[in-house]
Amino acid sequence: MKLLTLVASKRRKGNSAITAKLIEKFAPKYEITTSTEYLDDYEMLECDGCMSCVLKNKRCHLDDDFYSLIDKISSNDLFVIVAPTYVLSIPGALKTFLDRFLLFLPYYRTNYGKLGGSIGISSLKDWQHFELPFLNIMLLSLGFNVADSFMLYGAGPGEVLLNNKNEKRVEEMLFNLLNKRELNDSVISDKCPVCYSSVFEYSDGGGYLPFLQNKSKEKERWFFI
Repeated sequence: MKLLTLVASKRRKGNSAITAKLIEKFAPKYEITTSTEYLDDYEMLECDGCMSCVLKNKRCHLDDDFYSLIDKISSNDLFVIVAPTYVLSIPGALKTFLDRFLLFLPYYRTNYGKLGGSIGISSLKDWQHFELPFLNIMLLSLGFNVADSFMLYGAGPGEVLLNNKNEKRVEEMLFNLLNKRELNDSVISDKCPVCYSSVFEYSDGGGYLPFLQNKSKEKERWFFI
């Protein structure tokens, strides 16, 4: 199995890059071949809203590295995104890539059924509420089912290694990428079982998840239907 890890941080020795190194460290144990790409190596221009991709079914006219990156992602069996948290959410460069999701459709068909995962890095536990939902919307839009998704915490470079449980959690993700269980029924959980979001609107005695437009009912925790 081939796995691509995309690091969406400019820090080449920061916590996101270190986490990618942990993936590389444990991958051979699961007979996974890994490669790591840095988003900062790719020029990514903002969508200009021309709508040619929708109305004329044309390739994007922007002269950047969008197709180079998305082709590389789609040539792998597994895909993991590792990103720092900027103001509750993903870095701007990654959002720029996601904002061109109308171009994802052909790749969605190519990647449909593949598995992916996301790891968010945050300095504070109350600073990450939109991080994983955005990372997982990217995975889902590209056709990857989310096998695992979690946060690690550390501000300064290397702090992610101070918690000895983090290495084990990264290794656990690799196991989950190979052993993802199918979701065939409603579940009780404190987060969406599809995009792992805990962000929802409360109305009419239930919850509404804006990221996937899922509905939930209040039970022991939340009952997703």
